[in-house]
Amino acid sequence: MGTVGSYTHPMLSPEFGTDLLARAEGIGVQLDAGSVELVERLESLWLSLFDHHRAVMQVPLEVVPRGETWPRRRALYRTHLTEDDGFIYLASRDGEPVGYTLVYFRPGYDDTWVSGPRIAEIESLAVAPSERGRGLGSLLLDAVDARLARMDVRDVRLSVMVGNDSAMAFYARRGLVPTLTVLGRRTVEQ
Repeated sequence: MGTVGSYTHPMLSPEFGTDLLARAEGIGVQLDAGSVELVERLESLWLSLFDHHRAVMQVPLEVVPRGETWPRRRALYRTHLTEDDGFIYLASRDGEPVGYTLVYFRPGYDDTWVSGPRIAEIESLAVAPSERGRGLGSLLLDAVDARLARMDVRDVRLSVMVGNDSAMAFYARRGLVPTLTVLGRRTVEQ
């Protein structure tokens, strides 16, 4: 397995099969696999996803200020990558990040649904607004599915913001179905 810098370069490793690499080339992107060393490259994509969430959200809860969201998300990502055996797949066009997914694992054997010993949680899937609708999200999730198949992890979970109807439709086409509804409230100080 070859490396470039501190991350494994897909052209030098078996991380991505020839089909995924051909699809990436057809879209005009490069795929990289990595961990904590890729986190700092994700800020602009996370902020575009945060802005999208704010635009589509349908809940009356106060939103974290934009200037605070990336430091919080970065800390969460570092935890998932160092403590939860997570990984990042990053797509770049001309060296600029245009999409990513971050996946981590939690113990399985769910108490309600049949599951295996590990459940993959897709923490984030972000695609730059200018890249949406070109197959990049599908490419990233197909790469995740291929890795999970190699690991014999059959259970996948993710969360979608209420109001993000296009994401719900995208995930439904991939066979994901709603399983839980998370309710929220913030008590106002008096």
